[in-house]
Order: sequence, then C-alpha cells, then structure tokens
Amino acid sequence: MPDTLSDLRARRAIASTRLALNEAVFDWCLRNARRELARQALEPALAWSLLAARSAVHHGFGWLASAALEETLLEAAERLPVPDHPVPWSGPTRWLHVMDQAYALGGHTALVERWTELDRRGDRHRVLLLSQRGAIHPRLVEAMQAAGGDVAALDPGAPLVDRALRLRQEARRHADRVVLHVHPWSVLPVVALGVAGGPPVMLLNHLSQTFWVGGSIADLVLSLRDSALDWTRAYRGITRNALLPIPVPRPRESETRAAARRALGLPADAVVLLTIGHAYKYRPLPGLDFFGAAAAILRARPRAHLLAVGPREDARWRTLRDASGRRALATGPRHDLALFHAAADVYLEGFPIGSPTAFLEAGLRGLPCVRAPVDVPPPFAIDGVAVLGLEQPPDVAGYVGAALALVDDLGARAAEGAALARAIETHHGADGWVSHLMAAERALPERHRLHPPVGVAPLPGPIRDFSVTLSTRHHVDDTLTFTLRAALEQGLRPGLDAPLVRTLAGHCLTRDPRMLLRRPLLSALAGSLAGPALVDRVRRARRRLIPAPRSDGQA
Repeated sequence: MPDTLSDLRARRAIASTRLALNEAVFDWCLRNARRELARQALEPALAWSLLAARSAVHHGFGWLASAALEETLLEAAERLPVPDHPVPWSGPTRWLHVMDQAYALGGHTALVERWTELDRRGDRHRVLLLSQRGAIHPRLVEAMQAAGGDVAALDPGAPLVDRALRLRQEARRHADRVVLHVHPWSVLPVVALGVAGGPPVMLLNHLSQTFWVGGSIADLVLSLRDSALDWTRAYRGITRNALLPIPVPRPRESETRAAARRALGLPADAVVLLTIGHAYKYRPLPGLDFFGAAAAILRARPRAHLLAVGPREDARWRTLRDASGRRALATGPRHDLALFHAAADVYLEGFPIGSPTAFLEAGLRGLPCVRAPVDVPPPFAIDGVAVLGLEQPPDVAGYVGAALALVDDLGARAAEGAALARAIETHHGADGWVSHLMAAERALPERHRLHPPVGVAPLPGPIRDFSVTLSTRHHVDDTLTFTLRAALEQGLRPGLDAPLVRTLAGHCLTRDPRMLLRRPLLSALAGSLAGPALVDRVRRARRRLIPAPRSDGQA
C-alpha cells in the first residue's frame, strides 16, 4: 500500500516543526513590503516582496500563491511610468522570452532553445535575462540568432526598480508576445507587466509543485503536464490555462552501445540502469528512499550496474557504490547525455522528486522507463498523456520489482521502450508540440490584461506535509535564518516585529525548542540587530585579518 500511516506521521512530524515558522516569516516579509510601499520606498518594498516569495518557494507553508503578495506587487507596478505607444510593426511576430538566468545544463534553458528550434513559422524570438551572472552559453545565443533575434542581459546589480522599468519598456516597444520563463520567486515581471496594455503575457509553469508569483499578470498559464494544469486551477484559482508539453527533439546519432560502454568502463554484458537529476531530488523522505531501492536492485541482480548523472558522489552515493561492489556510479553533471543513453538498458525515474525532461529524453531514445512510485504525487513525478500507458508502481517495493522485471527480460525492454518512444514522439515531438503552441496562441487576448487573484486555496494536508518535508530536508537553514541573511545581503535592516516574535514564542519554540540554540540563526539574529552596515564592516575587517587561502591549497 502507498504511503503507510507511519510514513505519513513521520512527514507530518517533520513538517509541523516548520509550518508556523515558514508562514510567519512570509507574513513578516509581506508586512515589511507593505510598510515600505506606504512610505513611497519602492526599492526596499520590492526587495522585501522578493524575500517573501523566496521564503515561500524554498520553505513552503501549504500555499502555491498569495493574493496579498500579488496585490502588493500590482500596487508597486502603478508607481512606474508607462512608455509611449510603440511604433507600429508589420513584420513577423516578435516573441520576447524573459528569463532570470540561463543555464548550461538542465531542462529550463533547453526548453527556450527548443521552442525556437521547433517553431519554424518565421516568427522572431529574442531573450531578455533579468539577473544573469556569468557567461551566457553559446548554444542559447545561436538558437536566438537562428530565430532572427538575440540575447540581451540586464545588469544584475542594477536596482530592482530599474530592471522592472527596462522590462516594461522592452515588452511594450519591441514585442508582440511575452513569455515568462522565470524563477518562481521572480517579482520583477509582475511589477514590470502589472499594468494593462501592451502585448499579451504567457507564464510558463515549469515549477508547478512550488509557490510562485505572477498569476495576476498571466493572460495564459502554460503548464507542461496535466497535473500542473490541474493544480494551477485548484490551488492558484487560475482558469486561464493551456497545456504545452515539454518539447523533446529527436535524438542525434551517437556512440554505439559497445563504444559507449567502453568509454564509461562498463562490462559489455552488463544490464545498465540510468537515472538523471539534480542531487537534491534524491534525498530520502520517510518511506521514499531511492538509495534503498537502488541497493535492493543491485543486490538482487549481480549483472546490473547503475549510472546516476547529476549527483556528485557524496556519502550516500559512496555507500551505495561500496555496498554494490562498485556497480553504482554518481558522475556529477554531464553535457554528453547521449553517451549515457547509448550505454543504458533501463531508465529509473528518481524520487522523491523526478526529472520529467530527463525521463522524456531517455524514453525517446527507446529506453524502457520505471516511473516513481505512487507515494510521489504528480507533479513531483512525471505524468501526462505520453506516459498514460506506463503504470506507476504502487510503492517502493513495486518500483524495485518493476526494475527487476526489465533487467530480466530483454524482450520486454525492447517492446516497452519502443512503445514509450512512439508516445513521446507523438506528443512531445515537433508536430505535436507546435499544434499545442498554436492552440495556446489562439487563447490569448489581443492586449495584455490584469487578473486580480481569486480562488486561491491551500494544499491538502498530506501533499502540504510532503512538500514542507521536502523543503525542510533539502535546506540546511530554517527560513528565518535564510531570510535574515538574505535581507542583510540586500542592505535591508530586518528587525523582528511583534507579530513575528509572538509566533516564535507561541508556536515555533513549542514545536522546535532548540531552534534559538542553533548557531546560524543566532548569528543571523545578531546581524539583524547590528544592521547591514556594521555587518559589512565586520566582514571587511575579517578579510583583512584572515589571509585568503593560497591557490595551491596550502595554508
């Protein structure tokens, strides 16, 4: 049976230590934003709004949206000037893809690149980066140039107000469609696009299981999977939805299986299991331990080998490697995924958080895939029309059994892999994907509108506890420590107000009595009392007194 009572109780116990604190810190940030807005201090108001959103994303409290935060950002948006009407444009449709940052690895940036590659209707595409630090990967630049556009990056150190105004100008003067591929805490687009008029706005719902801002300015929310669309309607109260599946290009020719295995040092006769994802997605929860499942598979089948692309070898992966006789390898992040696809026989979806893009790419290569157990609710695990024919195991034991069945049966591997590849090609390949995009375009209004949030609802208790337990396990610091530090880094003075102190004393300390004994929180509280200027002076003094380590690693 999925989710035993003991597992649910264990998750509830973990979540209960943080729920009140997480919500109290979010409300505190929001009060500070409102306070700054009331005194016409727009920059600190946006900074506090950003902290509120980040705290909710990283340390959830059972809600996926906040009407109060959206309303605060819309009020801030009214304070910015509105550019003059643009010069009429009669050329191809101009798409402005807005991102906070572009990355060399992962599905986030790859989706933007593939969008422009698959949309061959003659439209013009360009990217605007709001907070890019570091070099822009040439692959993104080349994709935009091929689509008649370019990549522009704002100064990440510029004030939030200035960057919001620049985005407003770019959207109104140089775009016919705006697509937001931004982080879930990104408040700049809400302020920039928080007035009616200008091109219609699409918001890509790429982290559907987390809190995000932007519902009030989204003329259409583009969800990548059915569960994401359902959650947006049920818990964010947004009915302006369209399904736009993750685009997955046809695989290019790569190494043969034999050559790939030689390159990776794998036996020619091994049955190779592959899993791909960020390291944090594999950290265990009560009742959901990927490492335990992988150990059981490798223990039962001495010919099986496991490759994990994304995680670097830490204590857990090292233990798995040693216990399996070095048949488990965590490679760290890699660009050459085709090499691993060529070497593999079976793909295992990681848990407690899956990686949908990696799953689909492996499935399109013809690899049979084992879905995460039903204890992992979509959208934390893959779902959608392409995997409807692929049963989700009932629990972790069923997951192990499904993997072992594929290890043992070459014919089943070939048949299931071919069927999954056909389904993915149908729904995520070029033709199917473009038809979804055209349907979404037809649902857009002619001009951008505002959509005041209504119908926001809390997550059900078990899903809330699952989500909060994930965030608690995945972050070293609690949300108060995290937010105090971030506030000081932004030059804010984060004094605790009376409502927050009452919550700490009345609820948080009773659940977590040792909270105020933890050194990181005590340090952050001391910094908040001293103020950002003094904290900065202390840091500079320490840098002068403590010599930097030598480049050769010696003291």
